[in-house]
Amino acid sequence: MSRFESLLNPHNPPTWFVAVLLSAVVAGCGGGGGAGGDPAQVAAAAAAAAGPAGPSPVLGSASTYGVISGPAVTLNGNASIIGDLALDPGSTLTGTGTVSGATHLGDAVAHQARLDQNAAFTDASTRVSASVCAVSGNLAAMPPPPCGNNTGTFTPGLYNSGSTLTIAPGGTIILDAQGNADAVFMFQMGTALTTGTSSTVVLANGAQAKNVWWVAPAGATIGVTSVFAGSVLADTGAVTVNNGATVAGRLFSNSAAATVETGATITVPAP
Repeated sequence: MSRFESLLNPHNPPTWFVAVLLSAVVAGCGGGGGAGGDPAQVAAAAAAAAGPAGPSPVLGSASTYGVISGPAVTLNGNASIIGDLALDPGSTLTGTGTVSGATHLGDAVAHQARLDQNAAFTDASTRVSASVCAVSGNLAAMPPPPCGNNTGTFTPGLYNSGSTLTIAPGGTIILDAQGNADAVFMFQMGTALTTGTSSTVVLANGAQAKNVWWVAPAGATIGVTSVFAGSVLADTGAVTVNNGATVAGRLFSNSAAATVETGATITVPAP
């Protein structure tokens, strides 16, 4: 059979013809280094969708944890973590609260989770943006746009303070994603975060807790019966969730203790 005849024979096509055909199909589907599979282009598209803050930090193995602490965790009363808990290098877990997921105390899994959350802290704390908004004090009383308005509404972006950020007792801030489910809100601060009693963080118009980040090197205190959203990334400061508070997010401290008081609940956001 000639080469031309074998090409026309559907039961016995030559190897070279099959290879050419498969290459054409792969190229048409965006594979083989085409634009649709270019990692740089995919990353750029994700960053553009997220807004001025860029995409959410990568948590790696830490993504399923509600609390990660360096030395110790206390879960008082009926405190509840809907997710996993890790301690590294410490292993002191006290209290009668509950953890719905896995608990890792000073083991290799906990160590990796802490390394991953610390990498996320480093990433988030060093983010810069041409449109960064300078903020200070009480977030529920923000100045006019573009950094917010006097009713405490924030659009997706990177917000930076050289000191402590607060939400006053009874205060409300609104994180307005403007219909973009990928929108990222990132609040960087020089020291700590404090939310007052019965304060509220509202997720509006598609905003998701998994895309809200509070970068607080000196730790965070979530107020009594407050409603809070987002992941706290702390370094040397302790993290505390006070009585009856509800958190849709995570509280991580690289080298300080974590306390969840009676009636408080931390629920890890869906990926």
